[in-house]
Amino acid sequence: IRMDAIAMYRIIESANKVVNRVLALCADRTGGYFCLVDPDSGFCVILFRIGTVAADKGQKYYSFAQEKALRLRAHPEHRSSWQSRNPDQSQWGGAVKAKTYIFSFSGLPELADEAAMLELAVDLGELDLMAAFHLARISDNDFFAQLHPTSPTL
Repeated sequence: IRMDAIAMYRIIESANKVVNRVLALCADRTGGYFCLVDPDSGFCVILFRIGTVAADKGQKYYSFAQEKALRLRAHPEHRSSWQSRNPDQSQWGGAVKAKTYIFSFSGLPELADEAAMLELAVDLGELDLMAAFHLARISDNDFFAQLHPTSPTL
């Protein structure tokens, strides 16, 4: 994927906005790591911290954000890392495959990570709202429903 500085800025700005909105629903969390992966090459195009992360959690969230996205890429039949989650292997939901990119976040509760990435994909025009609700139904994601109280319920 070729990405110019304007597109990159738009993604970073939107990711900050969306994750901070979801953070407001998670009183005990303060931040985490966002990862954007090119599904064709598997390269991490953007990886950065949003909010604050405790020193003892930083490496874990940094690694999980990448792992979720790369695992989703390894399952071309899946649209959400929830579909291949395996808690026994510390493999969690929180990544979403959209039209152009794979969006991943780690640092919130698992369903909040996923809700933030669904919301980001909608905000960027990478997923329409109904497709995002369809993906949220796979994990019974009530965090995503909280972001859209006037939309159809899960």
